[in-house]
Amino acid sequence: VGLTEIYTPQRAIALNEFGDRLRLRLDAVARRHRLAMQFTGRGSMIGVHMTEAPIRSAADAARGHQGLLDLFYFDLVARGIWFAKRGMMALSIALDEADGDRLVAAVEEFAESRAPLFERIAATGGQP
Repeated sequence: VGLTEIYTPQRAIALNEFGDRLRLRLDAVARRHRLAMQFTGRGSMIGVHMTEAPIRSAADAARGHQGLLDLFYFDLVARGIWFAKRGMMALSIALDEADGDRLVAAVEEFAESRAPLFERIAATGGQP
């Protein structure tokens, strides 16, 4: 029933398209604020990385600033948005555009409130 009536091929396509659009919106927030932050993934999977270096491997992803990632996690949890602390989000069919808007607003607030910390870290070579 789950695969024939609930998670149909059309629903899978819609979920992945939703994730792709959402990831672009999240990345646009980070770019607009000029943060060393980016969102990667495919379809319903989203990863957040606190680095501006290209992410091509797990080693690249591990080079991001862990303290900023932890802060991002706790800032979003404080807003009622839960995801894996390692920076991974998996979207589900229960989510809709309003949920995506809420996540984008939370990332926007994080970017605005934490931009000085990103600047300080960049100026000190990675130290807060």
